[in-house]
Amino acid sequence: MTLVVSWIKHEGSSEELLIASDSRISGGTSLDQAPKLLRLLRDDAVLAFCGTTRVAYPIVIQIKLALDAYEPARKRLIDIVDLPAHLRRIIESMRQTVADLPDGSDEPTAFKIMLAGFSWRTSSFKSWVLKFDLRNGEFTAHPMRPHRVGGRIVYAQFMSDVVENEHRARSFLDKTSRMGKGTSWTPFDALMEQIADPEVKDVGGPPQLVKIYRHANTLPVNTIWPFMEFRDGEILSRYHVTHFGRALLPYERTDYLSLDLRTSSLIEPWNVQAYVRTLNENELESFRTRLRIAAFRRVASAVAQVARRKLRQEIATDMVRRGCDLGQINHALSCW
Repeated sequence: MTLVVSWIKHEGSSEELLIASDSRISGGTSLDQAPKLLRLLRDDAVLAFCGTTRVAYPIVIQIKLALDAYEPARKRLIDIVDLPAHLRRIIESMRQTVADLPDGSDEPTAFKIMLAGFSWRTSSFKSWVLKFDLRNGEFTAHPMRPHRVGGRIVYAQFMSDVVENEHRARSFLDKTSRMGKGTSWTPFDALMEQIADPEVKDVGGPPQLVKIYRHANTLPVNTIWPFMEFRDGEILSRYHVTHFGRALLPYERTDYLSLDLRTSSLIEPWNVQAYVRTLNENELESFRTRLRIAAFRRVASAVAQVARRKLRQEIATDMVRRGCDLGQINHALSCW
């Protein structure tokens, strides 16, 4: 399960196309570090997919391999505007060979492919979602459409194998537009809202992000993401730099900028290790503080219980000396 978004972002006089997705695949089991964005060797475009991985994943990999191996496509002799037709032919040739399906299965058509990039022919950014069209019985390409966000027109496109996820993302754009709070990052915020929502079970994990520039080059952006660990009966967040959803190992170094999702700041690759180490040290100190507070509360509760028992004993002893009956004693102790 997946949610992918591509949108044209304006910053002053500059313009760039961004494509982002979550990192969760599910279906009996879940993995939150699955790559869903694929850069092409032609370096002016990115592929993304959603749907049942048994069919969607091999097809999108074959599309990438085909575009990387076919010299006119690899060297950009074929413009991106001509690629959707080529992708459709690859998809149709592969899905027809899917066999041994359970009765009623829609796996050969229950997936979508996104192609986003820069067109040198039209000197503009382009994005399409290829999905199965029930009316003509084949895959068709649907281009990116404009949305009104915060008083401005933003070209954005959402893709998910769960239609409700797409509707929820578009509703987020509409809501922020009505509130006048839209920014150039609002489509990404729509993705992050669903990643953070525990009710949306099929979208999650670190966001993946790739920028596409007008000089027809792509650039991945790493993200800093908290992975949960259990320690001393409590949940502890440990931050990691993630590359296309995967947490980098401690000795792996990155050449890309890293996005801190808490502050929306970009961290240089030569500073990111120290930056993440500081985040984790602060989180560990916060965790230790929580443990100290919890321990203090447990001790305070135990002391209070001892003091309460002692007071009850003193009250009962005094009432016995004054000749009170058992009912009066029980009534008085019930107040303590």
